[in-house]
Amino acid sequence: MLKFSKLFWIILAILIVGAGLDIFILAKQSANEKTITSYAECVAENNIITQSYPAQCRTKDGQIFVQPLTDEEKEALKPPLDGAACKNQCGDGQCAEIVCLAIGCPCAETPQTCPADCRPINLGTATVSGHLNIGPFCPVMREGELCPVPVEAYTSRAVLVYDITGKNLIAKKSFDTNGNYSLSLAPGTYLIQIDEKSPFYQKAPEKITLKNGQTLTHNFDVDTGIR
Repeated sequence: MLKFSKLFWIILAILIVGAGLDIFILAKQSANEKTITSYAECVAENNIITQSYPAQCRTKDGQIFVQPLTDEEKEALKPPLDGAACKNQCGDGQCAEIVCLAIGCPCAETPQTCPADCRPINLGTATVSGHLNIGPFCPVMREGELCPVPVEAYTSRAVLVYDITGKNLIAKKSFDTNGNYSLSLAPGTYLIQIDEKSPFYQKAPEKITLKNGQTLTHNFDVDTGIR
């Protein structure tokens, strides 16, 4: 019985000493650990860094520190004030045909949207021209009498040229005071019409094909309905 009691106290003493050593070691490690208070300190301790922008650093105990940005970098992250999703850089001398799709990326440029930077490829030129025949403008006309066309009847109307789909307007040209027009276009196939709103004019757009160096004559006839 005495031997058992002595053994019990020896084992208890060993456990107490072991527990004390563990507490001492943990306390020492805790004292030696540096307190992290910034993103730079977190990175210096080789903690996990996320692949976001701005980057984030996560400590072993779960703290997160965000990479600080300069005022210029913060400004670049703001969407444009005009609400556009891209940044207009037309005029910088570079034709940005292929761009990123994030907010603040340059706007895609083409010869149509930015001719200053993107010069169109020279495919040659062709011409389509003609005259507007419109009338009558006098209710009753005797043989030999002249009924002049008002200048406004010409100049208030224009020739419209669309691509072959009829969806994209390529060119628009008003008639001059004599009812004539002339348009220079790249060789190709187009749809042509006039912006006539008279109920007596219901002609559909006509297809024309222009070859390099060609001059095509295309006239228009409009009946005013005056009798």
